[in-house]
Amino acid sequence: MMQRFLLLLALFSVASYASPERPTVSGPQHLQIPVPSGERLDYVRYPAKGNIRLIWVSSERGQGEAESLAASRLAERGVEVWMIDLTFSYMLDAGRRGLDHVPPADMRALLSLAGRDKKLAVVALGRAAVPLLRAYGSWQKQEGRPQQLDFVLVHPNLYEEAEPLQEVRYLELGNLAGGHLYIMQPRHSAGIAWLDRQAEALRKEGAVVNDEVLERVREGFWARQDASAYEVEMSQKLGDLIWARLAKETKP
Repeated sequence: MMQRFLLLLALFSVASYASPERPTVSGPQHLQIPVPSGERLDYVRYPAKGNIRLIWVSSERGQGEAESLAASRLAERGVEVWMIDLTFSYMLDAGRRGLDHVPPADMRALLSLAGRDKKLAVVALGRAAVPLLRAYGSWQKQEGRPQQLDFVLVHPNLYEEAEPLQEVRYLELGNLAGGHLYIMQPRHSAGIAWLDRQAEALRKEGAVVNDEVLERVREGFWARQDASAYEVEMSQKLGDLIWARLAKETKP
């Protein structure tokens, strides 16, 4: 009898310390989305209670630890993140051109689903900007297209050909009216030479474009094996960089 009493007392003591009103923090969740091509896109969801959902698409380099850290920090700020590695989901070649083959209809389905119950924004690294912008550009006035969609593009590669001393040829991305694009371009990259022309080409497609140069870093600084000490520091602050630009472009 005494043993039973002591057990009940212990259970009561534990329960008294567990406040039912204390918010629980959910960790990352590995999920899938079926898309029109028949594929199932793998993604990692970082849940948050805010009213912004961010689609984060990794570059042709694949997904790195700095991106996971950034997603966690954005979730702490109330931004829910869906992190996707398209190269992995579609088993694409790791080179820059592989992401060009992602079906726009699949990305439209992704954006439509993600934007149903929260304000939507997109972060795309490197060549991953291409399938996301093509999806928005080909959406036109079809059902579910956001009147405004905010993109933060880190070192976007949007050209067909870009050779020294030659005219740059940009990809056709469609009607980007309603797209608000914030481009972050590393100073030490080939693309810095064409930053102004790239922004102008996007404006001709109807987008609102702002850009910024990231000093002292190279393209792909967040995932480089030969990263400098400063690039490592910046990669650890990637979530803060994105948050600052997202706050400029997105009004909660």
